[in-house]
Amino acid sequence: MGSAAIVGLPMFPVFLSELNILIQLGGVSVWLVLMVLFFLLLVASSFAIFLLKAFTRSEKNTDRPVFRTPLSMKLPIYIIMAGVVFLGVCQPQMLADFLNQIVKGLGF
Repeated sequence: MGSAAIVGLPMFPVFLSELNILIQLGGVSVWLVLMVLFFLLLVASSFAIFLLKAFTRSEKNTDRPVFRTPLSMKLPIYIIMAGVVFLGVCQPQMLADFLNQIVKGLGF
């Protein structure tokens, strides 16, 4: 989930900022947009390769012991992941108003 958020896949808050950057770059140069998209693809593919290597290794071929994570360590991560997905899909009006006040205060 963290890798998907960092890469900026849809349903995550980073996606909108990347989309806005690409839209603004489109007004400047199409080649610049293609170059940025190429680098974003490069970052996304490197994360995909890392995740495949990290999660598809065989337990038989490793000389390190496998650490079993207890639920008490997994639960906070699951809660944070659910919050990130929720805020990426639906933004509460109170949070939107708060963020708009910050943007107005910065002069944008």
